[in-house]
Amino acid sequence: MARTLHILGAGVIGLSIAWRAAQRGWSVRISDQTLGSTPPPGVSASWVAGGMLAPYSEAWPGHEPLLRLGMGSLGRWPGFAAELAGFAPAGTVLAAEETIVVGATAADLSALAPGFESARAVGLDWRRRARGELREAEPGLAADLRGGWLLPEEPAADNRALLAALTAAARSLGVEFVAESPEQLPRAGTGRVVVAAGAGTPALLPELPVRPVKGEILRLAASPKTVPPPRRTIRALVRGRHVYLVPRRDGVVVGATELEGDERTGVSAQAVAELLSDAIAVLPGLADYDLVEASAGFRPVTPDRCPVLGWVDPAGADRCLVATGHGRDGMLLAPLTAELAVDLLEDAQVGEPEREALRAMDPARFLVR
Repeated sequence: MARTLHILGAGVIGLSIAWRAAQRGWSVRISDQTLGSTPPPGVSASWVAGGMLAPYSEAWPGHEPLLRLGMGSLGRWPGFAAELAGFAPAGTVLAAEETIVVGATAADLSALAPGFESARAVGLDWRRRARGELREAEPGLAADLRGGWLLPEEPAADNRALLAALTAAARSLGVEFVAESPEQLPRAGTGRVVVAAGAGTPALLPELPVRPVKGEILRLAASPKTVPPPRRTIRALVRGRHVYLVPRRDGVVVGATELEGDERTGVSAQAVAELLSDAIAVLPGLADYDLVEASAGFRPVTPDRCPVLGWVDPAGADRCLVATGHGRDGMLLAPLTAELAVDLLEDAQVGEPEREALRAMDPARFLVR
């Protein structure tokens, strides 16, 4: 008897689960209203993501479980990327292999330091680099930056290349794609269900405290007359505001705001002005680039910032698996989430590191029975 699986949501998490499940013999159907077209404004966090794979530079005291999840998934990324390379439009889903973190002022450098203390707690001890050292690595950096850190452990993905590769890889294994967004869970008896609907999860599983947090990004295009894009991801704190610059073959992705309670799908003029100002303060050559896109998406965020992966038991449905709440870390956590989701679907035995990850993501921490 065929094992059937219906996945609700075709962002990076839903697609990764669909691909891994199909590899292991499941008959998979994936539903999302954005399939077959460019996602409408504000719909897809995966479509507008920067693609940073950044467990260390995103680390912060008190969020150690999320750091450990990120480290576990980052270790799976080389194999994940290698498998998908043949399906990617340009032969790779990666955009950069290293990250630089910089502070524009002395106060910015001091504000960044606690995150690196969290990384030291897991055995990494980066030394602070002078601005001259960082400019040797990335000559386009502004001359007045105060310094920062070089993280060779943190690559970045090209989010849209990754989505295209996952879609192609899943289709090659017979995954069925349906351009719809069910307003309720499928009825009982239709097979296993995975809810990977991102910020749309509360409409299907209102008992889970997943909230949408708006993020805005810009895309800047290089030309033959401009300086080339940086070779590394550059994360910066500029007068107290965070900005990141992630290279693409034709330019740079600049992000990203994080706005609670803003339900508008557009990008504000203030966000455009601040992101451009801060990006140019870090890489002055970007002033000559073309602004070709300003987009917003809604990240699914939980109260403790850890994602949700595990079984829930909504009325009227077969066993339902939920995979959501990845916030800023959907790209990073996709390989780990996909493997663990299929393990749960198959009631597979897993090792202690995987059990620890599942405990950290267990939806039971939010469900009162």
